[in-house]
Amino acid sequence: MITELEQDVDLTPYVGTYRSDQLRIDVGIVDGVLEERTTYEPADESQDRIFTEFAGGTTAAPPQRYVPIRPGLFAPAGYPLETFDGYLRLLLVSYHDIRDGKARFRNGGGRLTRRI
Repeated sequence: MITELEQDVDLTPYVGTYRSDQLRIDVGIVDGVLEERTTYEPADESQDRIFTEFAGGTTAAPPQRYVPIRPGLFAPAGYPLETFDGYLRLLLVSYHDIRDGKARFRNGGGRLTRRI
């Protein structure tokens, strides 16, 4: 169980754009926390039509902010820490393989995205 948040975590290694197939996640720093903007970019017109019919036409999610738990591990802002004891740990976002001051991978909800 997560019991506290680490203070003064350097957020700069995680800033960038990550991609997995049609999923693009742009990560920036806003008000001292990470902010992610997730966009679904269809590969072709057929996929665009199918996704639009399935999801109602929205291809981008509202921005989501994340607070550091410790370097490389982040929780959605505003959630009590006890939320992440169990299945809802899938809401946590982790970053991996930091090289030259930049994370190469982002993992959220079990989906790994690579920095582009």
